[in-house]
Parts: sequence; C-alpha cells; structure tokens
Amino acid sequence: MKRNIIFIITGACSVFSLFAQTNSIDNPALKLDLPLFDFPYQIDAAHTLEYGFFESYTHPSMDASLNITANVYSAFHYGMNRFKTAVGADKFWKKFVYYGGTMVGDFFIYILPIPTSYVWMHESFHRAGFTHAGLQSHINYDFPTGAYTIADSGNFAYWYDIPRTIEAGIESEYLLVEKLQRNNFFYEQNMFNEFLYLLANYQAWVYAYMPFLNDDITMNVEGQEEEVSTDSLQWVYGLFHPGEFIPDERAIRMSDLKDNEKAFFKNRVMWSLINLASPMMFGIRSIPLGRDTGFYGNFALRHWYTSFGTDLSVDVYLKKAPYNLIFKLHNYLNYEHYYPAIEAALLDYPVNFNGLALYLSPRVMIGMQPKDQNFFTASPEFFGLAGLRIDFAVSKHFLPYLEVTAKTDGWVAGNEFLEGNVSVKLGISARF
Repeated sequence: MKRNIIFIITGACSVFSLFAQTNSIDNPALKLDLPLFDFPYQIDAAHTLEYGFFESYTHPSMDASLNITANVYSAFHYGMNRFKTAVGADKFWKKFVYYGGTMVGDFFIYILPIPTSYVWMHESFHRAGFTHAGLQSHINYDFPTGAYTIADSGNFAYWYDIPRTIEAGIESEYLLVEKLQRNNFFYEQNMFNEFLYLLANYQAWVYAYMPFLNDDITMNVEGQEEEVSTDSLQWVYGLFHPGEFIPDERAIRMSDLKDNEKAFFKNRVMWSLINLASPMMFGIRSIPLGRDTGFYGNFALRHWYTSFGTDLSVDVYLKKAPYNLIFKLHNYLNYEHYYPAIEAALLDYPVNFNGLALYLSPRVMIGMQPKDQNFFTASPEFFGLAGLRIDFAVSKHFLPYLEVTAKTDGWVAGNEFLEGNVSVKLGISARF
C-alpha cells in the first residue's frame, strides 16, 4: 500500500505542476499525459502480483512509465522556461541559471532512486516485461550508480520475450527522447530538452558498449556485491542462444560469446550512434519548408534493439495547421535478413462532433517482421497495427482520452505484447 501511495502522489505531482499560463489547447506550451487504466496489461499485472487490481499500479505498463517520467521532465523544463521569460535579471546570469539549472535538474531527475525518475522508468520497462510474462520482480537501487531489476525465476511463455524484456530499458530511453522531440516540434514548446537528449543517448550507448571495456561488472544487489550482466550483453546472448538463458539465473560475460556473436554485438552497438543523426538533437527544433508555405518539418534516424534483432527507422515530421504528420520507414533486421515496414500517424487533428471538440490521433503500421520473431529465419511474417486516440475537450485544460490499439504478432516500441493484442487505455491529458 505504501508503494501505491508513493506512486500516485508522485504521478499526480507531475500532472498538477500548474504554475502555468495557457498557450492554447491546440498548441500547448506544456502537455502532460497520465494513463489511468491500461487493459489488458493491468489484468496481467493483477494476476502476477496476486494482490488485486489496485496493486497493478505499483507495476505500471511501459506506456504509463514513459508518460510519467516524460511529465516530470516536461513540467520541469516548462518551469525553467517560465523563469527565463519572467525573471528580469541580468541577461548573462539569467542564461547561466536557465541552462545550468536545467542541466543540473535533468541529471538529478535522471539518477534519483524514486518513482518518476529516469532510472525508475528504465527499470519499469524491464519490470513490465517480467510482469506481462507472469514473473514477479522488484527494482533494486544502487544509488547513485544505478539500479537493477530482480525477477523471480520462472519460464517465459516464448523464448523471444527474454531478449525483448532485457532490451526494454534502453528502449524506454529512446522513447523518452522521441516523445519530447515530438512535443517540442508539433506544439512549438521551445523547451531546452537537448541536454537530456544527449545524456540519454550517451548513457544508452556507453551502457551497451560497457562489456567491451570490462568483463567483470558488479553491483550492490540486495546488500551484497554481485557480478551482473549489462542489458545489451544479456540481449545478444538471448538472441544467439534461444531458450538457454533465463535472466537473473547467472551473469553473462563477454567471454561467453563466440567470435561471430561478438562481431554482431559490436556492429549493432555502433549502429546505435545513428540516433544522434537528427537536427533536433542539436537545437534545430523546426525547419521551414519553403518561403511562406506554412509547412515545417524535421527528421530523425533511430536505432532500436528488438526481440529479434534491431530496427533502423527513418522518422519524418511535417506540420501545417491543423495537420501534424508523422511518417516512418522501419528497417527490421535479424541476424542476416531484412524486413521493411512503413508507419503513418496524424497527431491531434481537431474535429467538432455535435458541439464537442475532439482531437483525433490515428496511427497505422504495415509491413513484415521475422516469422515467430526468430533471430535466424529468412521467412517473413505479416505485421500490422492500427490505433486511434481520441482526446475529449471537455474543459480548457483537462482532456480525458481513450486510446485503442490493435496489432498482429510482432514487436512495437513501448508495447509489452509481442503476440497479437488489442489494448485499451483511458487517461487524462493536461494542456497549458
């Protein structure tokens, strides 16, 4: 119960940081999303924890964890923006406090061993994978150096759930960057997020590359120094040795990998540096497309670790009121084979339905992934996803939303389900 109270209070604090003046409901300077119900994940969590439905809030879904941490960073960055525009201090000292204070604050939110922090989000993504698989788990903090998710021993329903659960922590970090970049671009929030973008990508790359530098990594686990494996090392071992490896059963070392496994591992870790290839990483938040056309754009290249290998995506953002458009080309790769997919989404398109203002956000993906999420197969399998989020403008600042997503078998960033699934989310969006 104590964990429930902490989770609810910290989540609520991120939503009700209302030192705000509103921009507009269409173009909010601050946008916060708080999922309240997430089915069927919360049903899985209730069954896993065996304490009833409300206990599921102590093990939030990937989507809920991402949004809560994004809310904290967004509220903090918005507050710093308000300081910059409201305080009439000397220009140099104002900039020094604004940029220096934002970076210091970002770092502390990053390392704090509490719900809502960056480290908590990373571990919560691991924990969501374990919870969906029916395995109880908890987060062990080794403040200030990091954290580790400890799960009960048991069997995953499918072998590919293991590499997916292991890579999910780094996946959360890339999703946080993507979410904040999208908000900055589409809503013209002008927030100083760039330090966090670079910090997240640096941490993810160094953490993935660490096994090449040190074959003996230890951490304080349950009060004792124990040898542990990095996520990336467990991920690559799980891909090459399906069914052999159970997380937390033993530590994996670089010396456990064969030469071809090491070569693949290093290749994919180096490819993750492509995440820096975006103007948004370096302060170019929006690019005008032609003179007086009203069109603006931006782009990003992203590398993702997946249940079957990796995904290299090319993301293109376009906007001209009232259209906010996202296009993605996914390049899924297992050990030796390539599977393409395309994705398109429309964000917050305004519609008036019998006097009620709605904001519609449809999303569609279609393509191929490796059959049965297999790391070695050359056989493709159809992959598709269709989703719709509806925000109901029932008040000036608070918009309840309903989101329904249906997918076939396959990996999607931020979605716990590798099997075919229909998910329903209910929540509240706060806009100021």
